[in-house]
This record gives sequence, C-alpha cells and structure tokens, in this order.
Amino acid sequence: MQGLEAGYHRHKVLKGIDLVVRAGEFVGLAGPNGSGKTTLLHCLTGYHQPSVGVVKLGAESIARLKRREIAGQVAFVPQKTETVFAFSVLQMVLMGRHPFSGFAACDSAADVALAMDALHRLHIAGLAERPFDELSGGEKQLVLLARAFAQAAPLLVLDEPLTGLDLRHQFELMTAVRRISHETGNAALATFHDLSVASRWCDRLVLLHEGIILADGPPAEVITAKNLELLYGVVAEVHSDYRECIFISVNDSKSPERS
Repeated sequence: MQGLEAGYHRHKVLKGIDLVVRAGEFVGLAGPNGSGKTTLLHCLTGYHQPSVGVVKLGAESIARLKRREIAGQVAFVPQKTETVFAFSVLQMVLMGRHPFSGFAACDSAADVALAMDALHRLHIAGLAERPFDELSGGEKQLVLLARAFAQAAPLLVLDEPLTGLDLRHQFELMTAVRRISHETGNAALATFHDLSVASRWCDRLVLLHEGIILADGPPAEVITAKNLELLYGVVAEVHSDYRECIFISVNDSKSPERS
C-alpha cells in the first residue's frame, strides 16, 4: 500500500501509510486501541475503501478486483465469525476453497484433502465432524485459521488471532502461521496487543501511532523503551535473552496516571 489515507465520515484514521508485506514474511502490526490497525486490515482485504492512496495485491490494484478475485488472493481471519446454519467444522474449513470452486459446486477430493491437511496442521482434525457452533471460542479461532490455510492464498491476514486461545493453542497457532509463511512463500500479516509474543514469532514488526507508522523493522530494533512510551504512555524496560525473546517490564512508579 502506498500513501494510504482512510477513515470514517470526517474522521481520518490512517494518514499516509506506506507498507509492503513481502512473500514468505510474517509481519506483526501493533499499536494502541484507535491507532488504525483494524482500518488498515479492512483496506487491505477490500472491506473498506481508502480516500487516498492505493492498495496492491501483487501488481494489481485491489480497487480493480472483484470480491471473489480478492478472496483468491487474501485469506482473512477475523476475531470471530457467527454462523446462521449448523455447519460442521469440515464444512467451515471447506469454505476456504469456494473462491476457486464456487459455492454451488461439490467439494472435490482435492478440496477435502486440503481442508483435512489444514486441520491436521493445527492438531484439530478430531473436530472435523463437530458442529462449529458447539465449539469453544478458542477452538473456533483455530477452525477459522484452518479455513484460511485451506484457501492457500498468497496473503494471510489475521485480526487479533490469539484472542480466546490458551497458552498451548497460542503456541500451535503462531508456529503454524510462521511455518506456512516460510515453507510456502506466502505472506502473513497479523495484529497483536502482546508485543512480547509478536516479537517471538514475527519476522518484522510495524508499530502504528495515531494513524501513522512509528516504526517498522526487526522486533529487536522496533521494541524500544522510547517507542513504548510514545505508543502507550508508559515508562518501560525492554530485555532480551539468548533466544532473542523480548520481555517488557513497566515501571508503574514512573508511568503517568491516566484518567
């Protein structure tokens, strides 16, 4: 995306965003509430039209693509999905193949194989025949990710993918996303609140602050005490260990009180 400006009515949310997500790269997008993360994702997936600038999928402007063509290029995983009908888990995952086969077409053996492979990658193949609406919030999130994997789109976009997941499932989800990205050469972009988790798994971090990019680069260069104070108004210390895991500790006695 280049020179992206977007908002709602007269409120400008994004103010000149330049961002490239490269093939085989897992990029984390972070920032406080209201910084523009969700608006950026919605522009990237075609759900919201920017007022200025261009969003490209490969060499093609997203504004020129039909909804089905976008779905063939971008797999989007929202925080949650409500269903009207009692679909099974396998049926939900097979929906990821509809941009290629059409909603009215019968699922081919190849489609079913891709769907089951996605479920196996996330260790939830045992849920294949369970009704989606009977699953826990965390299980639903993993099924939505499996649907995106089955879609096999060049770009995977995730909105707060760790919401509702316990520690084990967080580990499995992040491992799967990074492995898929690195092994297939597909790109992944996800929003996060937990910077320590994002820094552990992402190749690159982008920090949004009041609709502009404050920092963009390797996690160790982006997560600094200065950037955390600018983003969140807290005085913090940043530590890393020999595994390059980043830990953040907030100094409550020095951070300003907020009303």
